[in-house]
Amino acid sequence: MWARTITRTRIHQSEHTHGGNIDGAHRHEEEEEEKEKGKEVDTVAQATRWEPVDLVGVVMQILAIFLRNEYKAAATSGSKKKKEKGGEATSSEEDTPFLRQLARHEKVRQTMVDGLFDALGTFFDAMDHSSPSKHKVLVSYIASAIEVLYFCSWDEEYVSELVVSDCMHQGRAFSMLKKVLLMEQAEIVSNMLRWLLRFSEYEDPPTQDILAGYELDSRLLHSIIERNNTAMVAWGAKQPYNSLACDLLKAVEIFADDSNFKAQVIDSSAEALATVLKRGAEYNGFGKADSMHLSFTYAFFKLLAALHCFNAQVMPADQENHFVIALAGECRTKEHRDGVRGSLEFLLTLPEVIKRAKENTCDPVMEEDLALVEELLGAFNEQCERGKKPSTPKAGGGGAKKDKEAKAKPDKDKEELRVKVSGG
Repeated sequence: MWARTITRTRIHQSEHTHGGNIDGAHRHEEEEEEKEKGKEVDTVAQATRWEPVDLVGVVMQILAIFLRNEYKAAATSGSKKKKEKGGEATSSEEDTPFLRQLARHEKVRQTMVDGLFDALGTFFDAMDHSSPSKHKVLVSYIASAIEVLYFCSWDEEYVSELVVSDCMHQGRAFSMLKKVLLMEQAEIVSNMLRWLLRFSEYEDPPTQDILAGYELDSRLLHSIIERNNTAMVAWGAKQPYNSLACDLLKAVEIFADDSNFKAQVIDSSAEALATVLKRGAEYNGFGKADSMHLSFTYAFFKLLAALHCFNAQVMPADQENHFVIALAGECRTKEHRDGVRGSLEFLLTLPEVIKRAKENTCDPVMEEDLALVEELLGAFNEQCERGKKPSTPKAGGGGAKKDKEAKAKPDKDKEELRVKVSGG
């Protein structure tokens, strides 16, 4: 889209300069309009003048267009297969030939691994001394680069090389992603978070275990948590809609569900989570079944479940009930405790809220998540009202989540990464 916009601008300017195929009468009218615009035309021309950064940017735009269209076609093909065969939508390597060619060509793949973050660095550097109009063009280049990163990360071979690359190991990738995270353009930030979710889902390669050895918490995760905290606290049934709120919650949840990062997420998020829960279900719109509020409630619910989940096979014993203790520590009055208790009780009715929804906004609540939030409520009551350590969660609580972490139990090398990160 952006490449076509720039091309149309250049053609438009060329027609005015050289005459082109414009009819004489129309040419005269448009020349008069240009005179009235004055310096504005010069500014646009300056913004679209070719520079080295533009060559890189347009390449990103072209790649993004090809990959986006291929992805849409693959998704459509997968949906057709689902209707024909039943079950989940599927896709094959044959559905994404362009991406496969990029990933299978070693030199191209290596260029795409490091080159994407080098390109982002070039765009951000150019922003420091750009005009407002040129700034918009650079923003479009950044948007395209993030799209390319997202689509390339659907290829396992690309991810395998990216996760151990110098740009990751040395932190340059995280530095660039942090700059993207702090941008005002919600769509670009959302695409970056979508990439992070996709990237972190891989078990082979075990991306999250490897990221733990790169000090991700200080380089990027803490900034994601901070922005999520701000979005959560600003959320409310009568507050302006924040399109990033759900994406941020999902990004934090995937790290909260991993033993490498759970303690960091709890320590950095407990205050904001308590603030949301203290306000009560009505303020937060937990009972609203429209797509906007239900999406937030669902993502918030899953984050709470992930934070309370404990797996003794891969986590230190002192982290059991870590979230409950942190949450209770933020409740200094009876009013606070009642607010949190009431919110948790209401959240247990989420399956009924989903049934009332007119649109298929989210998946059904997993029984394991429901059990975890129920356990969280019981443990919170015990911690606050009786002033003693909560009892051990019921056998089988957490089900799939515990099985998931047990399945991904680290081998010796991954365990060494954990020891390194924890300072042990």
